[in-house]
Amino acid sequence: MNRPSWKEVLTAVAEAFKNQRTDIEEQASGLTQHLLQANSFGINANPRRLTLAR
Repeated sequence: MNRPSWKEVLTAVAEAFKNQRTDIEEQASGLTQHLLQANSFGINANPRRLTLAR
């Protein structure tokens, strides 16, 4: 198996952040919004039926 070294991974991440920062930040924002929306799915659907698992 030919996997990159940790140094190669960090170098690639730094290079991508340097050259594609706007794209990375846009994707991060979109992912964050998606996770927030997915995390709140069903919370307000029927507050009377919310129960804690024991």
